[in-house]
Amino acid sequence: MIVIVSPAKTMQVEQEVECTPLPFPYKTKLLVKTLQSYPTEKLQTLMKISAPIAQTTFDRFQTFTTAGKGSYALEAYQGIQFQQLQNHRDKMAYANKHIRIVSGLYGLLKPYDVIQAYRLEMQCKLKVQHAKHLYEFWQETLSVTLQEQLQLYEKPVIVNLASKEYSKAFLPSMQKQMLTIDFVEVVEGKDKRNSMTVKKLRGQMLNFILQHQIDQVHDLQTFVYDGFHFAKDRSSNHVYTFIKC
Repeated sequence: MIVIVSPAKTMQVEQEVECTPLPFPYKTKLLVKTLQSYPTEKLQTLMKISAPIAQTTFDRFQTFTTAGKGSYALEAYQGIQFQQLQNHRDKMAYANKHIRIVSGLYGLLKPYDVIQAYRLEMQCKLKVQHAKHLYEFWQETLSVTLQEQLQLYEKPVIVNLASKEYSKAFLPSMQKQMLTIDFVEVVEGKDKRNSMTVKKLRGQMLNFILQHQIDQVHDLQTFVYDGFHFAKDRSSNHVYTFIKC
């Protein structure tokens, strides 16, 4: 079982741990080199961000290094999803075996890979070599890598906790082996999916998985949080739905 999660735009990187080898050195270095050639104004337009954020992004790429120190990926990301996590350094071996973070810059990270601060969303329409955007740049690499890694497991299943933006980076090639997690709040008979609530629930489920070191997908059915629970009648082999009525 491999659990796939999205990264976060908000990051806090402390220069505390020696950098680990890049998962895909050629591709990451190519992206960095390409982005280093972009002036601040072009980054702002490309990424649709404010001038101050564009300046910070520019500075980060200009000083980007793979030889210095950084932070563990699981601790560097600071978004709502990652704010739900406890300290899981005592479960580092389990986490690195079962959890993967999809990244526009790094491709596919283990939780305790050491990374630098950056900003590069997967939906960014960055043209690199023959690729028109990052989906095209990463899709084959991620699909092949996940297929290879799945062969190491007795039950080769990908638990998709990622957003649609990041799931698109390895779909549709992985569809047959994928179990997608869906969180639904039923309000006046209608299904609602609030983005902030969903991000929080993804983080809570990830924390649950790490805390209990889950390696069987059916054990995910026991997850409950803030009224959300597994709905057997709305679930299938490829989708687990958790609802709150």
